Amino acid sequence: MSEDLTQKLPQTDKDTILKAIKDLETYFRSSVDNLVTWISSVDSRLGSLEQKVEQRLYDPRPIWNKVVDDIAQLQAGQDVIRADMRAVKERLFRLELSRNP
Repeated sequence: MSEDLTQKLPQTDKDTILKAIKDLETYFRSSVDNLVTWISSVDSRLGSLEQKVEQRLYDPRPIWNKVVDDIAQLQAGQDVIRADMRAVKERLFRLELSRNP
């Protein structure tokens, strides 16, 4: 098993095999380099995304927007209640006037 089987091959076959091995090595190195570049790109984008998410966790704007909307709804509800109360008071006043001529 330790004998070099390539010694029995003609020189042209040896050259062809060596070229194929070198081509395979070049292809493999290129593929690994491309993979490393792609992974680095994904890692960079993920880091950027993590940073944006972290910043948005501390961004109070969505909370304040919700609070402002809620306050506006409460004020609108209070306006409706005030209008209803005025109508009730007017009816009570008319009712008292009709009872006490």
